[in-house]
Amino acid sequence: MKYLLLFVPLALVFSWLHLPPILVFATAAFAVIPLAELMGEATEVFAHRLGPTIGGLLNATLGIAPEVIICVLGLRNGLQNVVKASITGSILANL
Repeated sequence: MKYLLLFVPLALVFSWLHLPPILVFATAAFAVIPLAELMGEATEVFAHRLGPTIGGLLNATLGIAPEVIICVLGLRNGLQNVVKASITGSILANL
């Protein structure tokens, strides 16, 4: 999974070079996967150190951070369909 971190700088370079938006989007989508995993690991470490009550609250809050970030950035850039797809995916994943 760590090899997907290569997509982070690649997505930034593709965006900077103004390559086709679908290519930039796909690269950025692959970049989000390892970043979300790293956030999850960091959240678990903090939760373990802070105890069950605060840790549970932290897990519940930061566990959805990647989804919130994607939605906020999508709305700021006029990508309502991406936001709708993200919300739909989140709902289906939590069923």
